Formats: sequence, C-alpha cells, structure tokens
Amino acid sequence: MSDSLVAVLDEKGIMEGGSQLLFFVETGSEEAPTVSMRDNPHWPPVKDMYIFETVHNEMKGVQIKIRFDEPLSSPGAVSVNINQSNISIAGSPTVVPLA
Repeated sequence: MSDSLVAVLDEKGIMEGGSQLLFFVETGSEEAPTVSMRDNPHWPPVKDMYIFETVHNEMKGVQIKIRFDEPLSSPGAVSVNINQSNISIAGSPTVVPLA
C-alpha cells in the first residue's frame, strides 16, 4: 500500500534565474516513489522531472530534480505530491535544497 504526503520547497531554497530545482524530501522510506507537481501557479512549464529513493545525511527519502522550459523568476514556493510505500514521517517533511 502506498502512503502519500505533500512537500513544499519554500522560496529560500529556490535559486532565481536557474531553470531547474534539485532537492531532497525526508519520507522515512527507501521504497520506489512516484511524484507529481501540485498546482503551482506562476511557474513555467515543466520540461521533465526525475525522482528516486535515496538516503541523505542519514535520512531516508526521495531526491527530486525538476527541469523547467524557462528560467525561474521569483515564482514563490513549489509543492509536490509524493506517493511511496512505508512513509513514516508525520506532519510536514524535512525538505533540503541540493543545488
């Protein structure tokens, strides 16, 4: 059975002018995830998105890379839906910018 959570990368973790985001979300699971974008108005179109389960600084979770068709210009926070078996994080997950 798959569990789900919403992760938010706030604007402090987003580099303006770039055209991609790379971040880690702690889920407590090492199972294969599926991720989708939530409704993020004012963001450029998504070119592609790569996800995989990993361990970062002893935290189990998901690494997410989102590439956009256009550079980012002060779009605000971004939200993603994560579905993954055995999620063990209650409440808001830890989100760590990686680039």
